[in-house]
Amino acid sequence: NGKVPFRIDSITFNISDPVLDVHVRADCAQNSLIKKGAIYDADILGKERERITHEIRDCGYYYFNPQYLHFFVPVLDSNKVNIVIGLKRINESKAAEDQGLQPENHHKYSLKNIYIQTDYNPREGNSNKILDTVLYKNVYFISSPGSPKYTYNRLLQTIFLKKDENFELGKLEETNKRLSDLAVFKFINISFDSVHRDSVNIKYELNVSIQLSPSKRQSMSLETEGTNQGGGLGIIANADYRNKNTFSGFET
Repeated sequence: NGKVPFRIDSITFNISDPVLDVHVRADCAQNSLIKKGAIYDADILGKERERITHEIRDCGYYYFNPQYLHFFVPVLDSNKVNIVIGLKRINESKAAEDQGLQPENHHKYSLKNIYIQTDYNPREGNSNKILDTVLYKNVYFISSPGSPKYTYNRLLQTIFLKKDENFELGKLEETNKRLSDLAVFKFINISFDSVHRDSVNIKYELNVSIQLSPSKRQSMSLETEGTNQGGGLGIIANADYRNKNTFSGFET
């Protein structure tokens, strides 16, 4: 239409969380999709929002979500814009202020207890079930009496979420991928719950629940989807069946 496109003249930051301010500036200096001198593209801002969110979650900030990120795009002259990357703290909003809530910095979460249930039935859940629990290498393995057992060491080779380590989104995604690659589970659900904090336990921690439903000795093609539970993140995988015995060497 003959119009001159807007180009990005400058990129600035407005981040009220001091720790994330340093982190986001350093990350964007190396990895940002927004480039000075490039043509302004709203789709790129959306992708950058997703990228920054993933990066922050990958550094332990489990409850961080894209709603804390915003972009301002003031026009400098006829064909130049400034991109302002803004990041708010928890409760840093008019609605939270009206409720008397005080802003606070975002929190890193570490992993406390890890539970792996190897015979989970999503249709039945665990209500009124008798379950056996075995603690092995800081992981609780849960199953019903008489259900198929799996080689703990081999199963643990697929679990990249470790007790006392910080939550990392990349390790969650890799764990889901490796469990799916085993092709022995028709349903995979990885979820997280906050550990209660008080005057004695002041750490920000998460318990991890990995629920696995065995396939009926058939291989699978899996589709994964992210879940948002109370502002947090989990992963569910579902499978389509193809005839093939894949249990050899894995079941005990």
